[in-house]
Amino acid sequence: MVGRLIIILTFGDTLFQAGNKNHGETIWTIWPMASAWLSQHVWEHYLFHLDEQYLSEFAYPIMKGAAEFCLDWLILNQDGYLITSPSTSPEHCFMINGKPCGVSEASTMDMALIRELFVNVLEAATILDTDQAFSLNLEKALEKLIPYQIGERNRLQEWSEDFLDHEEKHRHVSHLYGVYPGSHLTQKSAEPFLDAAKKALIIRSNEGTGWSLAWKICLWARFGDGEQAHQLIENLLELAEDQSGFAQKGGVYNNLFDAHPPFQIDGNFGYTAGVVEMLVQSHNDYLEFLPTLPKQWNKGRLKGVRARGGFIIDIEWVEEKLVHASILSEKGQPIKLFSTHQVLVHSEGEQVETTFNSKESILSFPTTAWTKISNY
Repeated sequence: MVGRLIIILTFGDTLFQAGNKNHGETIWTIWPMASAWLSQHVWEHYLFHLDEQYLSEFAYPIMKGAAEFCLDWLILNQDGYLITSPSTSPEHCFMINGKPCGVSEASTMDMALIRELFVNVLEAATILDTDQAFSLNLEKALEKLIPYQIGERNRLQEWSEDFLDHEEKHRHVSHLYGVYPGSHLTQKSAEPFLDAAKKALIIRSNEGTGWSLAWKICLWARFGDGEQAHQLIENLLELAEDQSGFAQKGGVYNNLFDAHPPFQIDGNFGYTAGVVEMLVQSHNDYLEFLPTLPKQWNKGRLKGVRARGGFIIDIEWVEEKLVHASILSEKGQPIKLFSTHQVLVHSEGEQVETTFNSKESILSFPTTAWTKISNY
């Protein structure tokens, strides 16, 4: 059945250490959260296109199956919270009694994935008007999920306990999933945890393999720091002349393939995702143009970029200021646009009536399907 997941775990006597290299290390051989991660992709596809047939026939069965698995996988800890156990933070270890250990309870990534999955399934079920009883079970489970934790260094913890990192500058940033590619840690919804996530990213540094640098570009785009994002782009595009020396760092070969023998195409794809995230964001309940524009990109334009809600965006900017924007509305959904001031909006040569909330800096206006909205 679509969405069902069968997991076979082979445990050796080194399960709770970093692992046995003869059979695979636990930090990369045990990760039962793949269905939750992949469910985020099918849900995001729906958000960009708003195709309810796709949601009903393809995405929702996968998402529901993943949620069913997670409900079965979760257990209650001694404090009454639902947690995952065993749990890993992919490829990273913490220190116990001077030795690296890879397995614990309730890694932050596990819980972030499950939390976002349950929220997304609830929204999908509401849209499709289905599975009320199952939704009630998810709501009850959501209330019991162990919360995010902030450690003594004011950073978001990677595990449910504030363990010492085995590698402080490790390439993985799994515990920051809720910032990106997830979207439930935002300035509006979870500011203290977002600040702690930013602190965790600073401690992780700007080092890493190509895909790691690409992920960090996306994270700094969500944090709104264009200079950090641009620095990571420069790191990622550094020429890798000595292939062996770039095994654990970014760079590109002469053909622009991302360096990490033989190559990492996810570094290339992730870079493009990061650039778009710096220029257009729609993961909140509004559109935002040029949210993370670095000073080096003081002039430019972007065409044909999709945004959540069924919108296609063209923008142009000069001297770091937006001078033109047009939005093609495929589904006729109303638009909420982040703006610090009132803007005149036109469609087919006619001015569109808008509502401006100066407190929230949100400009709102209606659209009709397959019409283009612009600021002139």
